Amino acid sequence: MKKRLMTLAAFAFLSVFANAALADGTVRLVVPFPAGSITDIAARLVAPRLSDQLKQPVIIDNRTGAYGMIAARDVAVSKPDGLTLGFSPDGPLATLPASCIAHGQKLLYDPTTFSTIGFVGRTYFELVVRKDLPFDTLGQLIEYARKNPGKLNFGSGTPSAILGDGILNSIEGVKVTEIPAGRGGEPQVILDIMSGTVDALFSTTYSAMPYLENGALKSLGTVGSVRNPFLPRSITLAEQGYPAFAEAEVWFALVGPPGLPAKEIERLNTALNKALDDNELKDQLAKSRVTLYSTSPAAPAAQIKKQIEFTAKLIREHDLKVPCGS
Repeated sequence: MKKRLMTLAAFAFLSVFANAALADGTVRLVVPFPAGSITDIAARLVAPRLSDQLKQPVIIDNRTGAYGMIAARDVAVSKPDGLTLGFSPDGPLATLPASCIAHGQKLLYDPTTFSTIGFVGRTYFELVVRKDLPFDTLGQLIEYARKNPGKLNFGSGTPSAILGDGILNSIEGVKVTEIPAGRGGEPQVILDIMSGTVDALFSTTYSAMPYLENGALKSLGTVGSVRNPFLPRSITLAEQGYPAFAEAEVWFALVGPPGLPAKEIERLNTALNKALDDNELKDQLAKSRVTLYSTSPAAPAAQIKKQIEFTAKLIREHDLKVPCGS
């Protein structure tokens, strides 16, 4: 009997020790883009606040490649113990998987199986054009494009920009020419607009803001369902009569591997929402044109499913060349 009690006590000690080790373990926050990217900036600002709430170290692990799908797969195949989390924008979780589905290509992971923890925030895309072009609204651009098919050149610095081009080309009578950005990405496209080789771009506010402020570029409206708080005069493209643009939301979410226990999801969600309730953090992220908002764990899961369905349908119907992680 004494031996059995000692054995049970030993197991109890080991269980407590293991749980303590887990609780004190370092959290690896997987970021799909390199240092200096807007995703990386946001993750590095949120990480120390999340660490404070979890009472655990949180380190950034930049896992770049395949437009963010390498990082997403890393999280998807990790052990569901709360020690590996993904800090991801919508591209690797919705836009790119939707392209794979639409083109019948093999997915590196099933985006609908991630353990979603909560939204982190929202960033804003603007339809920006060279200042000398003869239109100031999306309606005027569409009228011009119908009269001059293929004449307007759109740069494609990100998958979200390619999707924006696709929505535009899905409008009856509109045909714009897509110019791939190459390795220079979005900053290179903006330079191309300035030089006159490209006419327009669906751009993050973060990249376009200096040129909007000095008048070198002008915005025709905001992508997504809400107005851009950093450009008070800009109304959404959906409000201008083109509702498909409301579906192209651009956001960041915190996710874990499939199978994360419900109690761990609840713990992480509580810690995340407390971390986001920080005025200094809000001010710091506003400089990168990101706004924060807290949600339940279920909210990103619903958005991922909705956005995949919308995007895959659009890609199939209009044969869009949105990449599938390559």
